[in-house]
Formats: sequence, C-alpha cells, structure tokens
Amino acid sequence: MQKGRIPPKEWLAANKNAGSLVDATALRLINVLNELSTELASMTGGNFSRAQRNHDAIDAAVIPKAGYTPDFEAYDMALQISLNIGRPDALIISFHGIGPRFRGLIGVVAYLNIQGAEPMLIEGGTFQINYAEDLASAETRFTAWLDRVIVAGLNAWRLTL
Repeated sequence: MQKGRIPPKEWLAANKNAGSLVDATALRLINVLNELSTELASMTGGNFSRAQRNHDAIDAAVIPKAGYTPDFEAYDMALQISLNIGRPDALIISFHGIGPRFRGLIGVVAYLNIQGAEPMLIEGGTFQINYAEDLASAETRFTAWLDRVIVAGLNAWRLTL
C-alpha cells in the first residue's frame, strides 16, 4: 500500500461511484440521442448513435490538457454520442483514474472529437469523483455538470457545421 500498488479499501468507493455515474451518463446520452434523432435526422439525413468504449489515443492526448495525468489502469471508461452529418464527429465523456498512482480520485472529461481538428475540451468539462463523497452527493453534482457539458458540447459542435 505504501508504494501505491495496492490501494486502501476505502479508495475503491470512488470506482463504485464512478460505475454508477457511468450508468447515469449512458441513460442521459440515450435520451439526448433520441431527441437528436427525432429533431435533426429528418432534416439533415444525419446519423446519430451511441457507442461505449474504453480509452483510445485521443483520450490519452486530450485529457492532459485538462491539467492532470490520466491513470487508465485504475479506471477507464468512455461513452460517446456519434454526431455524423457528413463527417464522423463525437461528443465523448471519458472516466479515468487521476495521477500517476491511484489515490481514490477519478476524473471525468467531456470533449468533442471533430474530424480534421484537434479534440476540443468543453468549457467547464472536467469533473472529479473522490472516495470520501457519498454517491447521493456525487450524483447531485454530476447530474448538473453533465447536463451543462452536453448542452455546451452540442452548441460547440453546432458551430463547426
């Protein structure tokens, strides 16, 4: 435990809370996807879909721009909505451990991946889950944050069209 290889049991609460927030994110993105498909697909012929994936090279490149080093071994999940109107863009919410060693902190970063451009962090698009916070409190903070970054991300994406 002293060398950071085996985390104390209480730090693992962050992973459990993150799992619940990943599930909440998936449900929210499905709702957004349904709204987008209904409102925009008929006008544009666009393709909107949801994908679940673990990190890729894009996450590894954009997350340090949020100001810290990701630890994909401690926690690693990303959800995205594909926004395909003539090009394969995506709104991505990435969950990952924070720091070179796991300390019971999980970061969440929201960003846009626009074809032909650098991945773009969404303003205010970082969130932190910690082992000491109970799930109800984290959910309350997270729900407001998630709604805010989805709206900001879709607005930023719309401006690139």
